[in-house]
Amino acid sequence: MRSVHAPTLPGRACASQNSVYANFAESPKGEVRRIPIPRTPVNKLSAAVRESTVCHYWSVDKLRVSREESMTSSNIIRWGGVAAMLGGVFWIVWSLLGRVSFEAAGNPFADLMLLLAALLTLGGLVGLHALQGSNYGRIGRAGFYTAAVGLLLQALAALVLLMSSDAWEVTLQWLVAPAGSLIVLVGLVLYGAATLQARVLARWCGIGLIVVPPLAFYMNSKIFYGSLALFGVLWVALGYVLWTRSGMPTQQPSRVR
Repeated sequence: MRSVHAPTLPGRACASQNSVYANFAESPKGEVRRIPIPRTPVNKLSAAVRESTVCHYWSVDKLRVSREESMTSSNIIRWGGVAAMLGGVFWIVWSLLGRVSFEAAGNPFADLMLLLAALLTLGGLVGLHALQGSNYGRIGRAGFYTAAVGLLLQALAALVLLMSSDAWEVTLQWLVAPAGSLIVLVGLVLYGAATLQARVLARWCGIGLIVVPPLAFYMNSKIFYGSLALFGVLWVALGYVLWTRSGMPTQQPSRVR
């Protein structure tokens, strides 16, 4: 017995053919239209992933971690600015004590001023690194660590001078200057060049780190005893810049001049 096939209506055949062509037609942007196929393993898995809470919690945790890192960096920059300003004030006081008398420059109060100045300046340097560390390379990191080592040597020497007798005075004074001062000088010059390269801070910040420390140390030893006050003024200015930039993003350079 022959099987009888139901005749296909011309209109229905045209509609199905047009729908097939429409599915494979290109979009106005030149992309092939994707056809969703229900009840397939791939689409079931995609729907399950989209509707699961894993992606939601992962994205929320990622945003939370990014926000916490930004707040931590902002706090480091803010407190680094405070430390730099206070350190600059202590550098000015310590430098001007030598203008009063040599006895005043060698008493425990002067050693305490040097200790606080070196440690607080190191804190300001950490704030600078937190602000622009992602925008410079090896030169900036080398300058940062070199200056940090020099400041730590000066702080250590001042601490031992403050707590010990005069037996180690000559050796410890040598750690303060010229050894510690030379290490700080080299590190800050490198860091100033990296600051100009990073373009996060104004250009005068980088130029000041390159020019002011050598000029202040030279003038203090050759021309005017007490010229290290210029070094303190520089750190007061840098600390104020850090304080004002603490709430700004640290990722993209602002290219200020």
